[in-house]
Amino acid sequence: MTTRVTTEMRRPHGLWSSSWIFVLAASTAAVGLNNFWQFPLLAGEHGGAAFIVVYFIFVLLLAFPLMVAEVLIGRIGRKSPVYSLHLISLHFKSTPLWSLLGWLSIITILLLLASLSVVGGWVIAYFVRSSAGVFSGLTESGVNSIFYQFVEDPEKQLFWLGLFVFMTTAVVARGLKGGLQPMIKYTAPALFALLLVLLVYSIVYGDFVDAANYFLHPDFSKLKVEGIIKAFTHAFFSLGVGIGVMLMYGAFLKEEASIPRLSLYTAGIDTIIGIVAGLIIFSILFATGIEVGSHADLIFRKVPLALEEMKFGQVATAVFYATLLLVVWLSA
Repeated sequence: MTTRVTTEMRRPHGLWSSSWIFVLAASTAAVGLNNFWQFPLLAGEHGGAAFIVVYFIFVLLLAFPLMVAEVLIGRIGRKSPVYSLHLISLHFKSTPLWSLLGWLSIITILLLLASLSVVGGWVIAYFVRSSAGVFSGLTESGVNSIFYQFVEDPEKQLFWLGLFVFMTTAVVARGLKGGLQPMIKYTAPALFALLLVLLVYSIVYGDFVDAANYFLHPDFSKLKVEGIIKAFTHAFFSLGVGIGVMLMYGAFLKEEASIPRLSLYTAGIDTIIGIVAGLIIFSILFATGIEVGSHADLIFRKVPLALEEMKFGQVATAVFYATLLLVVWLSA
């Protein structure tokens, strides 16, 4: 029985072509809209760099080891979360009930995908609208009107939701080598390039100095117990650990790859993108004097209004939503 289980656990079914492709896949899966609308707001509210330091400590001490364990389980099992945990429990003569955790992770991922797909549809719609110049010349009430009319129209939302789900399914249905890996190989570098373009734009045309002082200046007087708790929870949520995502990506990882090293790279990239996103958003808002919103309000009302008041606003708005589109697509 043990020999059969071990052989089945090692049965190959396609591997990442290189360790760096895995890092790109894992980091872009971890990076989501929360890097753009939650992490910057949390850091700005709870002491800037003081919050970031505490957050990264939690990443290193808690989220990082959990990610290493999750990727390792995936590489050992070489299957889905359900079957990997089932085979490992058989191999170590443990209770088969461990596979229930695999089912729980799949249900959790599907629920997260459902909510992500809704917002992904919003991002596609806003990318199309910004590219067509819909936001040009609009006042705050005009931008707000577009948002509320959109979210209150179920037919429009269903169309954009369906388009996003189709885009995601079209990649996943082609498997690792035919779909996911080529997509990550080209779109992940494109995402980093667009982020660099937005960062340069925010430095040249935004209020980058005030944004950096607000976002990166350590003010431990603002870091209360609430901020520490939020740093703790965001460390887990940002890396996407504990729900089976990294387990599935680890199932395709080569045997010789160093899981701790690659996991550390993934955590570092995720954190860096969150910091860059915060600098971009605060630079844009501070340059136009627009108040910081919250979550969807920030991304879909405040940012387009601010960008349209700046130089090359229409192009910058389209680039911003193109960046968000790659973020949600890669995460999905």
